[in-house]
Amino acid sequence: DDSLILRCYETMGSNAEITLNSSFEIQKAETCNLLEKVNGELTIKENSIDLKFSPFEIKTLKLNVKR
Repeated sequence: DDSLILRCYETMGSNAEITLNSSFEIQKAETCNLLEKVNGELTIKENSIDLKFSPFEIKTLKLNVKR
């Protein structure tokens, strides 16, 4: 599996909304648990993904990108 695993976390103890931008073409983006079992698919807009975080939340993303 050539997927990239990316872990993101909120460090300030508050709700947060971010946009993850990629210079690679994202072909598929999914959320996973910490054991990297897929939970669901994310919407990709122009090689960007919008994410919402709860305080101190950890998110694991599985990205398939065109290299």
